[in-house]
Amino acid sequence: MDPVSAIGLVAGIIQLVELSTKVTKRLVDFSSAALQDDMPQAFKQIKTALPLIVADLQRIQADGSYAATQDQAALHSVVQGCLSETQELDMILEKALPSAEDTSWERRKKALISLKYDKKIDKIATAMNSYIGILTLHQVVDLSHNFKLGKPLSYRESYWLVPYDKNPSFVGRDHIFKEIESALTVEEGVQPKTALYGLGGIGKSQVALEYCYRKRKKDPRCSIFWCNAATVARFEESLNRMASQCGLISKEQVTDSFAVLKDWLEFRHQGPWLMVVDNVDDQNAFFSKQMRTGKVPSECIPHCARGSLIFTTRSSDVAFDAASPAKPIMIQEMGVADGLELAKKRLPNDTPEELLIELLEVLEFIPLAITQASAFMAKRRKTVRPYLDLYRKSDVTKMRLLSYEFSDHARPGSSMESVAKTWMISFEAIQESNPRAAELLCLMTFFQYQGVPAFLLQDEEEDEFDFQDAVAALKAFSFVDSNEEDTVFSTHRLVQLATRCWLDQEVPPKTERWAFAALNSVAIHFPRPTSHPNAEYFTLGESLFPHAELILQQQFKMPAKEVELARARLLNASGRYLHWKGSYDEARSRFQESMQINMRLLGERHIDTMTSTGLYGWSLAIIGHNPEAVPMLERLVQIRTEVLGKDDPQTIDALSDFAHAIVATGDLQKSEAMQREAVARSERILGRQHGNTIDCMAFLAQVLHQQGKQAEATTLQREIFTVTLEVLGPRHINVLMAEGNLASMLSNDRETYSEAYDIFKSNIQNKGEVYGLDHRETSVALLATSFLLVLAVPSSANADTSKALFSRGVTTRKELWKPKVGTPWQIILSQVLTIPKGGAKNLKPNVPIYDLDLFENSKQTFDALHKAGKYVICYFSAGSWENWRDDRNSFQKNDLGKTLSGWPDEKYVNINSPSVRTIMAKRIKLAADKGCDAIDPDNLDGYQADNGLGLTEADTISYVKFLSKEAAKYRMTTGMKNGGSITKQVLPYVGFCINESCIQYSECDLYAPYIKAGKPVFNIEYPAGAPNVKAADKRRICSVTGAAKGSNGFSKVIKKMNLDTWVAYC
Repeated sequence: MDPVSAIGLVAGIIQLVELSTKVTKRLVDFSSAALQDDMPQAFKQIKTALPLIVADLQRIQADGSYAATQDQAALHSVVQGCLSETQELDMILEKALPSAEDTSWERRKKALISLKYDKKIDKIATAMNSYIGILTLHQVVDLSHNFKLGKPLSYRESYWLVPYDKNPSFVGRDHIFKEIESALTVEEGVQPKTALYGLGGIGKSQVALEYCYRKRKKDPRCSIFWCNAATVARFEESLNRMASQCGLISKEQVTDSFAVLKDWLEFRHQGPWLMVVDNVDDQNAFFSKQMRTGKVPSECIPHCARGSLIFTTRSSDVAFDAASPAKPIMIQEMGVADGLELAKKRLPNDTPEELLIELLEVLEFIPLAITQASAFMAKRRKTVRPYLDLYRKSDVTKMRLLSYEFSDHARPGSSMESVAKTWMISFEAIQESNPRAAELLCLMTFFQYQGVPAFLLQDEEEDEFDFQDAVAALKAFSFVDSNEEDTVFSTHRLVQLATRCWLDQEVPPKTERWAFAALNSVAIHFPRPTSHPNAEYFTLGESLFPHAELILQQQFKMPAKEVELARARLLNASGRYLHWKGSYDEARSRFQESMQINMRLLGERHIDTMTSTGLYGWSLAIIGHNPEAVPMLERLVQIRTEVLGKDDPQTIDALSDFAHAIVATGDLQKSEAMQREAVARSERILGRQHGNTIDCMAFLAQVLHQQGKQAEATTLQREIFTVTLEVLGPRHINVLMAEGNLASMLSNDRETYSEAYDIFKSNIQNKGEVYGLDHRETSVALLATSFLLVLAVPSSANADTSKALFSRGVTTRKELWKPKVGTPWQIILSQVLTIPKGGAKNLKPNVPIYDLDLFENSKQTFDALHKAGKYVICYFSAGSWENWRDDRNSFQKNDLGKTLSGWPDEKYVNINSPSVRTIMAKRIKLAADKGCDAIDPDNLDGYQADNGLGLTEADTISYVKFLSKEAAKYRMTTGMKNGGSITKQVLPYVGFCINESCIQYSECDLYAPYIKAGKPVFNIEYPAGAPNVKAADKRRICSVTGAAKGSNGFSKVIKKMNLDTWVAYC
């Protein structure tokens, strides 16, 4: 029988099976105990015969035996006859069979009606029994014939229905192919399937296409099919094409082609097959939208253990549904090595690698963006440097470059693609399915791409479930990511640009609407200007300041009044924060702009205008000692008195600032009198220990000090320091200022030099911890102490110390430490180092270098080591997530890989991720703030393990460069942890190496280049039985031959695996 004739038989069998299943189910349902007595006897007879016919036909269909027989016409007649009888039976059932809802009267009525159908049903039953006999005989004869002739299994050449040629530019992704192979390796009888999901343009289809070509080469017997599911129409077109090319239907025949193809692949296709269902991006279209046949696309996917399925989709929700119960595979940005390889294939060979990496970082290692940029450069005959210059020119040029269309490999037909166009599809899908999600994406466009707190996005009265649902939609399309608690979000810079492009193309453009929403949100949530900032103020300010900086740069074409007022509020708030961070000039500039906006729009008597005027005048007076502040603050006192009353705290605050400004005019007596009045009013209204009263007292103490009234000034300043210390604690900024002011006043009296020096030392330490070494306040304290030390005890030793303090105060930098080869050391990670009585000089062992945990040990411990002349290497894991660290929730879910072997509480992290690098930069700054001399970043050798992230040597080399650059900002040395295979590549960027077990594994030669370069290797060996180390093991470790070959000059320690205080040396 030719394929066209066969399809008629197949279609008939399928139709009969579906109808028979429906009829049989009805008969079974009504044979329950409740209805058994009401079922007519004639129906009971047919209930047994019908399933037998269905079973016989399904066996014939599965065996494909009709294709080899000479009586297909007879079989066709049997099928048509059965179908006719079953259709008639179905109509009878509608009229005669009682339902569960029928009343007893209706059941009796139907029972009487059914009597007239008994003869028809008997006739149907007789016909069906006859068909059973024919079908059974057919199978017996066919089986006997095949057995006698030794008929081989039917086999044909495999099918290759993939509409794209192999991509010659495809590179890397080896770890993804391993994951695919693993996902498609299942138990016998289970259908292998998986789904690839990720951001549009990330390379999902390219990975699937490459896998098809690799599969074809590996297993030529496997048929491979490619189906485009971007829309219902394209899905139907793909299935029709497949059915036609497989000879299942004629080109003109499309009716039931989906069911025919599904049936053929499930029952009659010989050998294995693989189907790629590409671009399943619309969840509703794939799982709910009906095709012409009434079925939905997901119902047409064939299911059998011989066939494998690979879905590609931008949506993780679709991926999980399609691959269920298997876990889908996320496709992420390329690593450095893969990105370089792709760029080198696309760009001129003479392009420097550093320039290529710069390009890849700008394009965020997204394959489509790399390909698009390469196509642009090729057509315009540009090289990488001019392209980068053009790209960075403005956001407008960035958007134009992202919108540049080119012909991409494995895209439908000859359509032109671009990054912007690709993501536009996803934007529109999100907007249609979840408008709130689209709004969140628009809002995020105007923030920094990382570290976006949830409260900036969520409306005050918004339902939490609705917000989380919207976030989930964005995360499903890989547009945003979050920490574990969904409290901090991040996105891609390119996604922000593409969204901005989308907003600009809306009619009317919605750019300014969402820019204002972002501005207003930051202005509302930024901490209010305060004279008494606490830790929460700085934590919140630090998290919001990057977003404030970005949105303040937004140029509104026609700024409305509400836009300018929101800007003024944010200028005020961020300016006060900048002041506390030591950026006084920038703070004053913001106060001035805010005042000008408020004055113009609200008038001088509005509360917001008074606030910004007060801040600007105060900044002029307190920092610049500018006489311009005097009339401004005098007018402010007058207005606040008229509007708020003379005893309002804000009026008193303005009076105190005005009094302080008068100092610049030289009228100290007038300033003193006004400050005494401000103190008296504030004490009466708020109490003597209130923060506002303390501020007034501090200004009074200063003007007394300036007039030479040292005794009263010092007494008052002692009271201020004592009260603030008691109320606020030693690390509060107001306490640090009071402490510094007290030391300064005491330093004016030779009799109190010693006390002043001790207070200055405390002030330096406290300010260093709170502000950091580079802060202006820390530098001022260092300079004051350096002068005081010589004045207090003039000696050559103190002169040298003074010079050192002076130098540190001017530069606030230290020299980069370069440890020497062969220096003995100690490493302790499992416990906190305890400094013995008498100081760190009494530590055992008394070695020059200690490697300690950054998080667990305090700055006081490191200072004690420094005081004893020792150096501190600070350990932290730069290559793994640890579930006990305080910053563990800062990591994005998608940046976490597999669990480290032997360490169940750690997972590898994506060292290419900007988010991970931001976290590590903060850790490095913490090391600097604690005074570490060097960093020991652990787990840099993740590329050698099954990390689940596809990390490579090139990724690690790039990461080491990043860590070294960050540490160098604070004059800290970076060490390399293990990674012997990349020694030569990282050697220029690190100051030493810490190696574990190179003697145990006979690989010390890999680390010998460090010694040759004059950089130490700190080697740790973990012999069995430690601390009870066998003499033979110690000799082996301490040797420089045999397993220890290449270890000459190494600084060796013998430790237990838990790295506690126990240590042994050679």
